[in-house]
Amino acid sequence: MLYEPIIAPYESVRAHGHGLPLTSYYATMFLMYYVIMLTLTVGLTLWLTRDIPSEQRIHIKAGWWIVAVLFTVFPLSFFGQFGVFANPPIPWPYDTVIAIIIGALIHIYGARSAFMTPDLKYAIERLTQQP
Repeated sequence: MLYEPIIAPYESVRAHGHGLPLTSYYATMFLMYYVIMLTLTVGLTLWLTRDIPSEQRIHIKAGWWIVAVLFTVFPLSFFGQFGVFANPPIPWPYDTVIAIIIGALIHIYGARSAFMTPDLKYAIERLTQQP
């Protein structure tokens, strides 16, 4: 498994109350895993949606925010205070501040990517018609 060099030593080191040393080896292994997962997620999504009609493709476009959440918080949690390193490169409170900023930006993007569906129209009509 690609992530074994990152996870296996972490478990043995963490049991003794320490984290991993911040070395280029662990950062490179994480970066390789990150790039592979990002490429697979985006590539597979684009490949699977290539034959979908354009009126259905809007659902995929509206859902890209969740991919952005996953792949921005993932490296932040790995390199931040709550990650695997004894001396993280992004210390507290900077990791939390960065997470708040990223979360706010992606929330704005996610809210702007919303669109009106027939089910949502029906639900709104039912809510407005009730006495």
